[in-house]
Order: sequence, then structure tokens, then C-alpha cells
Amino acid sequence: MKYAESITIGNRTSSNKLFKSATYEGAPYLVEDDLNQYVNYYKSVTDCGIVTVGFSTVDSEERYYGLPQVSWTGDGSDHWKTRIPVALNQIREANPSTLYLQQLAHPGYFSGNDKMVPSMIEGVTEDATVLTDEQIDVILDKFVEAAVAIEKATFDGVVLHTAHHFLLSMLVSPFFNVREGKYSVVQMPGVMADLVGRIKEATGDDFIVMAKINTEDYIKPELGLGLTAGGSTFIVEQMALAGCDGFVASGAGNLACTMGAAKTGKPLPEKQAVFKAVTRMWKTALTRLESKAVVIGINLIRTGTVMDELIENEYCDMIGFGRAIMRERDLCTKLLNDIDYTGTCKNCNFCFQKLGEIGICDIEGQCALKHFRGV
Repeated sequence: MKYAESITIGNRTSSNKLFKSATYEGAPYLVEDDLNQYVNYYKSVTDCGIVTVGFSTVDSEERYYGLPQVSWTGDGSDHWKTRIPVALNQIREANPSTLYLQQLAHPGYFSGNDKMVPSMIEGVTEDATVLTDEQIDVILDKFVEAAVAIEKATFDGVVLHTAHHFLLSMLVSPFFNVREGKYSVVQMPGVMADLVGRIKEATGDDFIVMAKINTEDYIKPELGLGLTAGGSTFIVEQMALAGCDGFVASGAGNLACTMGAAKTGKPLPEKQAVFKAVTRMWKTALTRLESKAVVIGINLIRTGTVMDELIENEYCDMIGFGRAIMRERDLCTKLLNDIDYTGTCKNCNFCFQKLGEIGICDIEGQCALKHFRGV
């Protein structure tokens, strides 16, 4: 099993090549309501080389669809800074070989009643406030401040959320960013590289800095030009040159889906790893740069044999899961025991349609959000 082998990320070593990507799994609620639930959930996510905890924000005022997130700067952040290290210490006792990362975002357009965007796009973001350069300056400063706080909270690293049309994702997209000046879409690859460099300088040598990036925006061409495979590859190159340790492949986002995102239309198993053509572009570019940054392939990858083929054929270095682990928290354990195992998550997205409620899975009702609520 290629995915069972260890791998170096920055100055750290992951015990295997299985990566739990962040998804909305109710972590803020659990920390607020019952620290033991938070601990018990992440203890039960067994045998992943890396576990990414989501979602968290750079500012205490931001909200995702009106739901609270873990905040790392500003008012209220001390609540998280004091409680999460205690939780992580207990979690590590159960999974001592796992590396724990914190995903970090600015929700931007999804900031509840105070939506913020780089540009006003007619028919799409007209109900939002366009940020000034000075406001973006402050937000980027907060990303650095938050990364330092995350390191102090004993996380092993941070994942910068530059996907799904959160603020950083919009800033790098030519569809959502039509502004001029230092935060124009042309300047953003350099801005993202500078952000990585600043975080690297402010944190320790062993602190991992990754980014989750849209491979493409998957906006239908007749609506306009979104981020393309070539555009995301250039961003990956610039961030790697600044010292970024890895890149998690993603794509589209809620706004793209609302506008009728392009879809593959293929059934499983053919639909597994739909981003693999772009992740290979990323890997080819990183090899050319002699960068040691890793590429994490994600999206509907469910079968052990497919995972080995992806790594063997250099489509990616690690295999990522999001909702699949919400469905089966011991998925990595099962895959490490059986290369022919196929995860049971069907990506029905019912867990996301019921955000703020109890969560639903149409397979035996065992998805994580439902588990969280104790029903």
C-alpha cells in the first residue's frame, strides 16, 4: 500500500499518506457545549497521518451562514486559546502519531449579515460590502496573528482556506475579483506567497503551512471566467517558492453551484478523484521548481486500490477525505487494513443541507453531525 507509507511535510513526518481534510463538523459547538464531545470525536478519527480541524476564522466577528466558528483573534478568542490546547493534549494521547492542523479562513461573502467581497459582481454579490485595500491589509495581518495563536495552541500547522469562494478564494478568482491595484487578481499570487512567507517567519521551523485551493472555479464559461487549472497552478508555484509545505486540492464552491457549476456527470467509481488532471499539473510544476511541497488529492476518493494508483502514477502525494470521515470516523483504519475497502459515504450532502440542525446521512443515520447532537 503506497498510502500506508510515511511522508515528509516540511520538517515533519506523517506516519502515512491519509489526510483528513477539514469540513464543517460542528467543532465550535462541541467546544462551547462540552469539551469531552470534541475530544471524543477527534479521538475516534483513527490512524490518519494528518487530521485537519475545521472551521476557524481570523476574526471573532465572522460567521459562516450565521453559525459560530472558532475564532483566533479579537474579542472572544481567549475562550478558544485556553480550551483547545487542553483538548488537543487529550486527543494526542489516543493518536500520538497523528499530526493535527487547523484550517483557517475568512468567510467573506458567507459572513452572516455582514457579507464582504473583493468586488461587486452584478447578480451575484450585489448584497455585499466591497472591501477597501486597507481592510484587506488588516485581514491579512489577522491571518498571520491567527497562525501564531494556532501554533501556541499546540497545533502542528495551519491550512489557509483558499477554496469554495471564501474570501481568499474570491481574491484569487478572476470572476469574483475585478478590482485594480495591489489586490487585483493579477497581484494575488504574489500576495498569497507573501502571506505564506510572513506566517513562516512568525512561526517555528517545524510549523506546517498548507493551503486548500480550488483547482478550478467550475463556473460555466457563458457566465464568465473563473479560476482555471492554469491559474491555480501558477498560484501553487508562487506559494511553494515562498515555502508553502503542501496544497489540498478542491474546487467550485457554494456560489458556483448556485450559478450552475460545471459537473462531470460520471458515476462512481469513474468519478473518483475528479481533480486528478489538475493535481498532476501541480505536481509537475512543483517538480520543475524542485519544491518538496506535497499535493493532497481529494474529492470522492473512496477505494484503496484507486488511492494507490493515484500515488503510484504521481497524480498526488497524499489522499484526502472530508465528508467520508464524517460518515466513517475509522475510515483510515479500515483502508490500512484492506486495500480493497471502499468507503460508504455517497456524498449526498445532506449533512451540509442541515447545518445548524442535527445533520442527516441516508445510510444508517450515522454521519458525524448527527452523532454530535446525540440523536
